[in-house]
Amino acid sequence: MQNKYVLSLDITGSKELLSAIFKSLYPDAKTPPPGCVIDIVMDKGVHLEITCKRVSLLRALFNSYFSILSMLIHVYEGLD
Repeated sequence: MQNKYVLSLDITGSKELLSAIFKSLYPDAKTPPPGCVIDIVMDKGVHLEITCKRVSLLRALFNSYFSILSMLIHVYEGLD
């Protein structure tokens, strides 16, 4: 049996912030690295799910996406 590692993240906030997050993450989600599947959906919030065969790949993707999310949130909060 092959292990798989999953990270699931639900993000809520204003429509403007959610739209910025979705538009920033979607292009990368369309072309995940081999061994990973990335699902991103925007409805009432943004739902991001990353599934990888190796934990190191999951960690790398999480760090990349977390950096983008952190920057967007800081910029959005600075606009208020």
